[in-house]
Amino acid sequence: MMKRLSFKPLFCLAVLIFGGLVFGTSIGSYAMSDEAYQALRERAATEGRRILVVKQYNSERDAFDTIRDAVGAAAEGDIILIYPGNYIESLDLSEKELILVGWDRNTCVIRFDTSDYFKPVLNVSAGEFSNLTLIGFKEEGTEYRFTSLLKKEASETGDQDQENTENKSGASLTPDCYPGYTVHIENDYEFGRNILFDNCDIVSENNFCVGIGTRGNSIVTFANCSLRSYGMGGCVFAHDSVDPFYGGENTRLIFRNNRWENYGAPYMMSLYSYQPTNKIYTTFQDVKVFTYAVDKRGSYHFGNYYTGADIEQSLGGRLADPLSLIQAVNPEVSRGYLGGLRKGYVEKQEGVLYLQIKEKEIENGTYIPKAEDDLLKICVFDIVNESGLPGIGFGGSENFILTADSYGNTLGEMNYGF
Repeated sequence: MMKRLSFKPLFCLAVLIFGGLVFGTSIGSYAMSDEAYQALRERAATEGRRILVVKQYNSERDAFDTIRDAVGAAAEGDIILIYPGNYIESLDLSEKELILVGWDRNTCVIRFDTSDYFKPVLNVSAGEFSNLTLIGFKEEGTEYRFTSLLKKEASETGDQDQENTENKSGASLTPDCYPGYTVHIENDYEFGRNILFDNCDIVSENNFCVGIGTRGNSIVTFANCSLRSYGMGGCVFAHDSVDPFYGGENTRLIFRNNRWENYGAPYMMSLYSYQPTNKIYTTFQDVKVFTYAVDKRGSYHFGNYYTGADIEQSLGGRLADPLSLIQAVNPEVSRGYLGGLRKGYVEKQEGVLYLQIKEKEIENGTYIPKAEDDLLKICVFDIVNESGLPGIGFGGSENFILTADSYGNTLGEMNYGF
């Protein structure tokens, strides 16, 4: 079933240096070179780790056939080297700290149907994950449980308004009603440990690409990664620990040299704050954003405490705002535009593409924006505070604090001092 190269455990955040050596420092350096493989072996020997090898359709029987089998056999801190293949697996590493390294990001693909909330592609709480493509896909025709519940509720109440299928009671929609993330980070094992994703392509056709429940004394880093969302969630969802014991002020989220594409959900990033004593210091460096907004009120909610500018009001009737990279598209062009973006028929533009679905009076290159007293914000950030009040953190968050070393990002809000 398998073959191991001798060696053994411990996490090291100097990995970012290792990652730069092995995979290059920018998105686009995919395959592992002979030098990189040798560096991996040397690291394993130096740090006392074993290397377990995974090869799909392995006729020589000199490696594990599945990543799941390798994870089960691995000891804390082991390295799992994954050869090219299309691995259809949901992996639970929530209570084991491992290092997963793909041989080639383009051809080392781990994918799974994540329509079930409890079946992400990766469920992790510690470790390192490099040079991999992770895809949470959706089988055609799949209906989410929350959709079925809303339809049932509509039939029982006589409300057949499919344009606004909101939950009236709120009692029946628990997390398991929703689809899963591609990467899910949510376990108390994360407390005091670190997580690194380096040079990974993370794709979701269901919920957010990444769902993070932070814990205290930990660092979660996404470096040189691409996040692409085509589902009901955006790129990143994060919240603090509900239990104060696993919270604290020494928590960091770092996004460095990322590309975020969101063409499935109105909110590209959602941040929820539960315990005001928890502080998550959040860093964005060179995060390039390709996302959209739409003038359909039903796509947004009043519980968003985002304190930044409303997209339509910031345009002020103009069709473009070069300072914030917002480009408005008229109703005629907007129809079918999202489908074209998802399928690659339409060229993606960096920034926010504002789709005007409703007809607006346009004259001399301007249109009439929504009223100033309209409290419903059209924006790409969703900020929710348990207190019910806007905070002084990032975008109005109570817990997520933008660090002074945030710079070079597409959206001004993600740059310190904007």
